[in-house]
Amino acid sequence: MLLTFEPVVLPPSDSFITAIELRPSDGGRSLRMVAASDRSELREIAPRSSGSGPPETYVVGLDAAAFSSGHSDETSSGGFLQLVLDPSEPPIPFDDPAVLGVMRDQFSWFLPLLGPRYVCGGPLVEDASRARGSFVAFEAAGPDEALWLAAQDPWGRIGTSRLFAYPPGVFRKGSPPPGPGVQRREPFICRPEGR
Repeated sequence: MLLTFEPVVLPPSDSFITAIELRPSDGGRSLRMVAASDRSELREIAPRSSGSGPPETYVVGLDAAAFSSGHSDETSSGGFLQLVLDPSEPPIPFDDPAVLGVMRDQFSWFLPLLGPRYVCGGPLVEDASRARGSFVAFEAAGPDEALWLAAQDPWGRIGTSRLFAYPPGVFRKGSPPPGPGVQRREPFICRPEGR
């Protein structure tokens, strides 16, 4: 998946799982989110710098099951996307004590706090051993509740948190994962080279 705050020109392709611009809840910069089943498809997308600082673009892996296939019974209604991005280079390892603490807190109290509002979520994966951040899609009664819930996300201790609204049909509603052991599961969108 490509996440960019810069303008992009998308190549002609029918194979993108989704390509959507998400508006931020705080009036900040909008996010272009493009998901593809193959990392090479994302290389054709060239973000153009807006001239306001260094470009902020990430190519990350995540579970393809998070995205709706377009079937109405699998499609979630619109909601909010809490995105946490770690801009450090190299990204933080999964085995870092900070990530282990975040995962423990996420499973012990954050996901139960979301309860039936949870749509889907997971880590944003740089590779098999490093995390770029996380995403959580959830439903809320309105922007105020969404802001409060997003502020509770323990991943916010590691990176920069941003909250976006998304329209219906982007994510597939699922159950929260059963525990921290799933953070390295496959298949990922944007599989590393040579796999």
